[in-house]
Amino acid sequence: MIPDRSEPQATNAEWRLCELVDALAAELDCVADTLSLKSHARGSALSVQKLGLDLKVDVRVDERGVPIFRTVEPGRETCATLLKLDLGQVFRSQLEEVRKPLDDDSDGRPLSSIPDIAPAEVEALERLGIFTIDDLVRYLGSSSRISEVARRTGISEARLRRWVGLPFLSTIDRATALPEESVALLGGNLGAVRPATGRVIVGDREAEVISWTDRRIEIRLPVEGRAAIWIDFGTLRTNVLDWRPAPVDLRLRDLHTVEVEPVAGEEIRFEAVLHNDSRRPSGPVEVRLETDGEPVVSWTEPSLAADEERRLQGKGKLGAGSYTVLWIVDPDEQVDLLDRNAARGEQLLTVFSAARCEVVASTDTPRPTAGQNVRCTFAVKAGHSRLASVPLGDRYDPELFEFLGAEPAPDERDAGRLVWNDLGAMAAGTWREVVATFACKPIQSARRTRHTARAEGARDGQGNILRPAEAALEIVILPNLGDLAPPEVVERLAWIDVTTVAALAVATVEQLMAAKFTIEEAEHWIREAQIALGSEGGPRTEIVAKRKRPHG
Repeated sequence: MIPDRSEPQATNAEWRLCELVDALAAELDCVADTLSLKSHARGSALSVQKLGLDLKVDVRVDERGVPIFRTVEPGRETCATLLKLDLGQVFRSQLEEVRKPLDDDSDGRPLSSIPDIAPAEVEALERLGIFTIDDLVRYLGSSSRISEVARRTGISEARLRRWVGLPFLSTIDRATALPEESVALLGGNLGAVRPATGRVIVGDREAEVISWTDRRIEIRLPVEGRAAIWIDFGTLRTNVLDWRPAPVDLRLRDLHTVEVEPVAGEEIRFEAVLHNDSRRPSGPVEVRLETDGEPVVSWTEPSLAADEERRLQGKGKLGAGSYTVLWIVDPDEQVDLLDRNAARGEQLLTVFSAARCEVVASTDTPRPTAGQNVRCTFAVKAGHSRLASVPLGDRYDPELFEFLGAEPAPDERDAGRLVWNDLGAMAAGTWREVVATFACKPIQSARRTRHTARAEGARDGQGNILRPAEAALEIVILPNLGDLAPPEVVERLAWIDVTTVAALAVATVEQLMAAKFTIEEAEHWIREAQIALGSEGGPRTEIVAKRKRPHG
C-alpha cells in the first residue's frame, strides 16, 4: 500500500546512533528473510554484502555527553553534518571470536539492576556499549580490561570487580603504620579462608599475613615508604592499591638572623627552628633560602627523628636593600609532607649599606636644676662615603623636659619626640649639628633621664639605607631648693651661700648652725636634701653633727 502523502507527517524526533543501527538491523533481518525466499524460489543464493547510507543530520551533545541526531527536514538545501554509514557483512567465525554465543545462559538484566550502581555510572558504561550485566562480565574479562574500563569511566576498579564477583581491595587502614607494624587491607570476595596460592605483595616483597577473612586481611608491613599492594591468587589477582604511609609533618618557626642590622657584603647568619611532628623519621631534607626566586643559600639536613626539634643555620651574603627571604623545606618535593605551607616561611629583612654615619650628643648642663634651661647638641658625622640624605630624631621624657626651640627647627614634634626629616646631603667626613633647648620641669627628687638621638633611614649616594646610628645623652635633673624647703629656710640658707639641694646635701651641721638652725633642724634639712638627691644625685654624705661643748 502506497502511503498517502497528503496525511500529516510525523514529528521529526531526535535519535541516537545505536537506535538507527538497531532499526537498520531490523530492516536487514526483513531483507534477509525476503532474499532467503527468493533464493529458494530461484535456486540461487542472494544476500546483502555491503550497505552504504548517507544521511544529512543535525547533531548535538546532551548533558551526559551522548551525541544526539536529528534528520534534516526535506527541502533543506544546506547541512552542517553528513553522516555516512558503510555496513559490511560479519562472518560467523569473526563474530564468535569477539563475543559469547547468543544461545548460552547469560544475564541480560540491565545495568540498573545492580543494587548500588549510580545513574551516572550506568551512563558512563553505556557510552562504552555496556548495557547489561552480561556485557559487563564479558568486558571485564582480564585485569587490563578492568583497568581500561575504570580509566575511561572514572569508576574505581574495586567497584567494577565487586559487581562481577571478582576479588578486590578497596582501602588500607592505619596510614600512620611504621615498618613491622600491622595494617589491614579491606575489600571483598577474598575468600573466607586463605587459599594456598594467596600471597599479599607489598612493593617487590611478600608480606606476612596475620589474619585472613573474606573482607579483611591483616598483614605486617615489610617495607618503608610508598609501595604498591595487591593480592596474588596465582591465576588471578586483585586490583592494586597505592600504599602511602602518613606524610611527614615538618613545621618551621622562629625565623630570624643572628645579625640584628646586617650590612651589605658581610656574612649573614640565618636561623630557624624545624620540628618533626610525626611518628616516623623525615629522612634527609633540603632547606633553601630564596629572594625573588633566586637562591641565597641551600643545604641538606640529616633525617629528623620523630618529635625531634632542630635549630637550622645557614650563611649567605646579600647586597643592600629590602628583601623578603623565603624559607623552603624540601623545595624539590622529595619528601611526602603533610602541609607544605607549614614547612615554609617568610622573613622580612633589610640589609644596610656599607656606608656609615656617626651620631654624637652633648649638653652644656649635665646636672641641671629643676626650672633651669638645658641646651643639647646632636651632631651627625658622615663616614668615608657621601650621604645623600640624613634624617635625625630625638626622644626625651616629656614629664621632665619642655621643648623650647631648636636650630634648625624640627619638621615634626610630638610629646617626647623631635624629628628632622632630612639634614641634607653630606660629603664624606663632614659634620652636621642640631641644637635644641629644653626647660627642666619641677620635680621633688633627683631624676636620671636621657635623650636618645638616632639617625635612622639615612641613605648613601646610591639610595641604599645605612645602618641606624644613635647616641644617648645622660642627664640628672636635681630638685630646686625652693621646692624642697619653705621660703624662710631658703632665705636663711642663702646667708651661708647654700643655694642648691646639692650644696645642702654636703653641708655640715655646723655650717647650718651658723645660719641660726638648731642641731635638730640642721640634721633634718641635710637629711631631706640627701633623700631628695638619692642615688641619682651622687654619693650620699653622712651627717656629722658637731655639737658645741657646754660652757663651764
